[in-house]
Amino acid sequence: LYFPWLSTRTEIPLKLTAEHSELMIGMDKIKLELNDYNPTSTDEEKGQWASNLRQIATSVFTLLMEHLDEEDDLTPKLLQSFTQEEEKEIMVGKIIPFHGDA
Repeated sequence: LYFPWLSTRTEIPLKLTAEHSELMIGMDKIKLELNDYNPTSTDEEKGQWASNLRQIATSVFTLLMEHLDEEDDLTPKLLQSFTQEEEKEIMVGKIIPFHGDA
Protein backbone atom coordinates (compact mmCIF):
# COMPACT_ATOMS: atom_id res chain seq x y z
CA LEU A 1 0.00 0.00 0.00
CA TYR A 2 2.76 2.44 0.92
CA PHE A 3 5.06 2.19 -2.08
CA PRO A 4 2.23 2.14 -4.63
CA TRP A 5 1.00 5.32 -2.93
CA LEU A 6 4.49 6.84 -3.13
CA SER A 7 4.64 5.94 -6.82
CA THR A 8 1.69 8.24 -7.53
CA ARG A 9 4.11 11.20 -7.43
CA THR A 10 7.58 9.73 -7.53
CA GLU A 11 9.35 7.08 -9.50
CA ILE A 12 10.15 3.94 -7.55
CA PRO A 13 13.39 2.37 -8.80
CA LEU A 14 12.70 -0.71 -10.90
CA LYS A 15 15.12 -2.70 -8.73
CA LEU A 16 12.83 -2.35 -5.70
CA THR A 17 9.77 -3.38 -7.67
CA ALA A 18 11.59 -6.39 -9.10
CA GLU A 19 12.80 -7.37 -5.64
CA HIS A 20 9.19 -7.42 -4.38
CA SER A 21 8.41 -10.09 -6.97
CA GLU A 22 11.58 -11.99 -6.12
CA LEU A 23 10.74 -11.89 -2.41
CA MET A 24 7.22 -13.18 -3.05
CA ILE A 25 8.64 -16.06 -5.09
CA GLY A 26 11.05 -16.83 -2.26
CA MET A 27 8.27 -16.84 0.31
CA ASP A 28 6.26 -19.16 -1.92
CA LYS A 29 9.28 -21.50 -2.03
CA ILE A 30 9.40 -21.50 1.78
CA LYS A 31 5.68 -22.27 1.91
CA LEU A 32 6.08 -25.14 -0.56
CA GLU A 33 9.01 -26.55 1.40
CA LEU A 34 7.03 -26.38 4.64
CA ASN A 35 4.16 -28.19 2.95
CA ASP A 36 6.59 -30.93 1.86
CA TYR A 37 7.42 -31.86 5.44
CA ASN A 38 6.56 -35.48 6.16
CA PRO A 39 6.68 -36.51 9.83
CA THR A 40 7.01 -40.15 8.80
CA SER A 41 10.20 -39.51 6.82
CA THR A 42 13.47 -41.06 7.91
CA ASP A 43 15.86 -38.98 9.99
CA GLU A 44 18.08 -38.61 6.92
CA GLU A 45 15.15 -37.33 4.84
CA LYS A 46 14.12 -34.94 7.61
CA GLY A 47 17.70 -33.67 7.77
CA GLN A 48 17.72 -33.05 4.03
CA TRP A 49 14.36 -31.30 4.26
CA ALA A 50 15.63 -29.08 7.08
CA SER A 51 18.78 -28.28 5.11
CA ASN A 52 16.73 -27.32 2.05
CA LEU A 53 14.41 -25.14 4.14
CA ARG A 54 17.36 -23.44 5.87
CA GLN A 55 19.00 -22.69 2.51
CA ILE A 56 15.82 -21.19 1.03
CA ALA A 57 15.00 -19.20 4.18
CA THR A 58 18.55 -17.84 4.46
CA SER A 59 18.47 -16.69 0.85
CA VAL A 60 15.10 -14.97 1.28
CA PHE A 61 16.17 -13.39 4.59
CA THR A 62 19.36 -11.99 3.05
CA LEU A 63 17.47 -10.48 0.12
CA LEU A 64 14.77 -9.13 2.46
CA MET A 65 17.28 -7.39 4.74
CA GLU A 66 19.08 -5.79 1.76
CA HIS A 67 15.73 -4.74 0.30
CA LEU A 68 14.53 -3.19 3.56
CA ASP A 69 17.80 -1.28 3.92
CA GLU A 70 17.33 0.11 0.41
CA GLU A 71 13.74 1.10 1.20
CA ASP A 72 14.86 2.79 4.43
CA ASP A 73 17.47 4.79 2.51
CA LEU A 74 15.09 5.72 -0.29
CA THR A 75 11.87 6.51 1.58
CA PRO A 76 12.88 9.95 2.94
CA LYS A 77 13.76 11.08 -0.59
CA LEU A 78 10.47 9.81 -1.96
CA LEU A 79 8.50 11.49 0.82
CA GLN A 80 9.77 14.92 -0.23
CA SER A 81 6.93 14.97 -2.76
CA PHE A 82 4.30 14.64 -0.02
CA THR A 83 3.22 16.63 3.02
CA GLN A 84 3.25 15.09 6.49
CA GLU A 85 -0.54 15.37 6.49
CA GLU A 86 -0.76 13.31 3.29
CA GLU A 87 1.51 10.66 4.75
CA LYS A 88 -0.53 10.57 7.96
CA GLU A 89 -3.68 10.14 5.88
CA ILE A 90 -2.31 7.09 4.06
CA MET A 91 -0.88 5.57 7.24
CA VAL A 92 -3.90 6.12 9.49
CA GLY A 93 -6.58 5.94 6.82
CA LYS A 94 -5.42 2.92 4.83
CA ILE A 95 -2.33 1.07 6.03
CA ILE A 96 -3.12 0.69 9.74
CA PRO A 97 -6.74 -0.41 9.10
CA PHE A 98 -5.48 -2.82 6.42
CA HIS A 99 -3.22 -4.56 8.96
CA GLY A 100 -5.74 -4.46 11.79
CA ASP A 101 -4.77 -4.50 15.41
CA ALA A 102 -2.05 -7.12 14.83
